[in-house]
Amino acid sequence: MLEKETRANTERYQELRRKANRVCKKKKKGNMKERLEEIEQLSKQNERRKFYKAVDKAKKGFQPRIIHCKTKTGKVICEES
Repeated sequence: MLEKETRANTERYQELRRKANRVCKKKKKGNMKERLEEIEQLSKQNERRKFYKAVDKAKKGFQPRIIHCKTKTGKVICEES
């Protein structure tokens, strides 16, 4: 689509993108289902410590880290340069 932006290429790109999103959603649901089953199993086995660690891990999810530079005085620099 980037090389030749025609209607056919655009429609094909959008269809492939929809398929990719469906696959990602399906895998995400499957992963969450496995986690919940693991948590349920730990609960039934009375593994309290592992149970609460798994629950905390499931609650947090993905948290991106932000890295900034600091000057010698400790001021945070957010600019790209």
